[in-house]
Amino acid sequence: MVPVFAALEIDYYVVGAVARDIHLSADANSIALRKTNDVDLAILVNDDVQFKQLKQAGRNRALFTASDGEHQTVL
Repeated sequence: MVPVFAALEIDYYVVGAVARDIHLSADANSIALRKTNDVDLAILVNDDVQFKQLKQAGRNRALFTASDGEHQTVL
């Protein structure tokens, strides 16, 4: 996904359990608490056009299976 985000100039952030475990890995006394194998991303797109470009690029590269249903919008 990194090349797709770079090509479309999209900012993204790792969130959720992976982000927590990365943060905890700095402490030698902490252990990873991860229970799932997925990675949660927060992705900032400029508009619906860029969202559709990202969705299509992911499908074209078989990086993910995109739903034609609703997507979350946070303002």
